[in-house]
Amino acid sequence: MQRGNGWQGCADQPEAATVYYDRWGAIATDEANGAFGVAEWVARKDNAERKALKECKKNRGIDCAIKFTYKNECVSVITGSRMNYFQSSISDQVAVSHGMSRCQKEDSDCKVFYVGCSLARKGI
Repeated sequence: MQRGNGWQGCADQPEAATVYYDRWGAIATDEANGAFGVAEWVARKDNAERKALKECKKNRGIDCAIKFTYKNECVSVITGSRMNYFQSSISDQVAVSHGMSRCQKEDSDCKVFYVGCSLARKGI
């Protein structure tokens, strides 16, 4: 019987695969009175949407509805004189840049209203 490390002690051990966990975000608004609610870094889509609706209602929303849901991305909300523009992307800077471009092509008086991220989290 062999004792000690044997051949297994000399061989490279395979590395464990890195695990990433999805993270969701959601945005809810009440268009009638401008109430706004968000959720970021939530593990499940339904929980993110529920949290955004709850925050919208907490901010005096009466008829809050989910306007945008995203996973493992960043999002920007750009306001124009006629409408809001929701844009998701791999980073907050890209989401703002693309959202502003869309708004400026179709609208006027474009401003960044909100930027947030819900990126995948690395597991241990």
